[in-house]
Amino acid sequence: SCCCSSLLLVSAQESIKNRAMGFMDSVKRAATKAKLQGQVLVIDNKISSAKKHHGVLLYDVLLQRHSSDAKAPLPVENFEAAFVAAMEDMKELSDKLREKDDMHDALEAMTEQANRDFTGVTAGDKAKHAGNKLKDSATRSKLKADMAYYRREMKIRKEIFGLQLFDDLPEILAHEGSFEEGMDGVGAALNRAKDDIHGLMDKKKEKEEAMKALSGRRTRTE
Repeated sequence: SCCCSSLLLVSAQESIKNRAMGFMDSVKRAATKAKLQGQVLVIDNKISSAKKHHGVLLYDVLLQRHSSDAKAPLPVENFEAAFVAAMEDMKELSDKLREKDDMHDALEAMTEQANRDFTGVTAGDKAKHAGNKLKDSATRSKLKADMAYYRREMKIRKEIFGLQLFDDLPEILAHEGSFEEGMDGVGAALNRAKDDIHGLMDKKKEKEEAMKALSGRRTRTE
């Protein structure tokens, strides 16, 4: 009877120990999975940033090509359509920026001329002149803010082009050879983008595979 009681006690202790170890292992897996999920989110942000960055660079290369005599359509329809749409939006933004820039330059010239021509000697003349200068300064500040806004919008539009374009990266790479033949630097720009984006996508895949392995381990141990 004493021997049976000891065996039961040992068995109960082992059971408690196993449950505790199982709980700790579950907590450890959950923590590892949460860490991997966070790393995947970071990589996703890096992929998005890489697409935007290379969108800006590639748009400039394409625009230079478009401005030259090499105006043959790009070999991927979605690529050509995305670039044309971006170019149209960029022209509209560029026109607005140029308009604000011209207004700013004209105001600068008018202010300089007014300062040179000012001959007032009375307190009223000086007060009016000071008021005009203050008004012009406020207008110039507003114009500078508008120009900064349009420059940001132009950069954002190029980044959107990158997001649109590199979401179709597999299709583009299927025509990779066409870009390397007489595409005026387009192929080289695409290769740089491909290396950056694929490198990040490979890292993301590694993290996702690690999460799958954790899930499979949990299934086997439960």
